[in-house]
Amino acid sequence: MWFIIFGLSFLVSLSAGCGSDFCVVSGKVTIDDLPAPGITVLFSPKTEGVGHPAVGVTDDDGVYKLQTASGKADGGTTQGKYVVTFSKLESTWDGRSYYTNTSTNEKEKDYRSHESLPQVYVSEKTTPFSASVGKKENIFDFDLKSKP
Repeated sequence: MWFIIFGLSFLVSLSAGCGSDFCVVSGKVTIDDLPAPGITVLFSPKTEGVGHPAVGVTDDDGVYKLQTASGKADGGTTQGKYVVTFSKLESTWDGRSYYTNTSTNEKEKDYRSHESLPQVYVSEKTTPFSASVGKKENIFDFDLKSKP
């Protein structure tokens, strides 16, 4: 009986934390305490060569799951200390700018992308957020402010 309990607790610990070299990392991003959909969350190692950069995008509820470029979907990242930045690009039209579509030769609205989050959250040098990924459960929630 003890081996069943030990086996189940081992499986639970693997699913909640790290399996092999990668640790599952997830959480929720809010802006002014409201769920923030469509936010790109980037974990960058604080020390070069220690850890793997990982990225996730929030769903409609503001929930994200990280993965590295070489890792499996929602597979997380390696243990280490990370700087956490955020981005949300939006396209807008200024009401005046057009370009000529070369395939149709017609004028079309010229939409420009711009960062919609405050700059403080976009830069590794100014973000107030960090995270330490470890062997245990790695859930990191972040509340951004629309006017930091």
